[in-house]
Amino acid sequence: MDKKEQTRLRVQRYRKKKSSVTLVTQSPKNVTLDVTQYPPLLEALADIKKRAKLRVICQSLNEHHLMAEVRYGVSGVTMDVVSELLTAF
Repeated sequence: MDKKEQTRLRVQRYRKKKSSVTLVTQSPKNVTLDVTQYPPLLEALADIKKRAKLRVICQSLNEHHLMAEVRYGVSGVTMDVVSELLTAF
């Protein structure tokens, strides 16, 4: 076998192995937002400087259509919710 053939077979084995991996995820059942889920966000909304920074970040994310994909913190709410809270308070 030449080098091209070896590479082709290696790629085929890799793709076959990659496609056989099963991912186990849980689908969210009933997602409700509770005030206890984001107290750091409430502190940021109360601070004038952090609130202004959040507003600029939300505007930039909205221009790039990324509001639903970026979260406030590691497992926090999405920036859609942050933007709604900025306009509500």
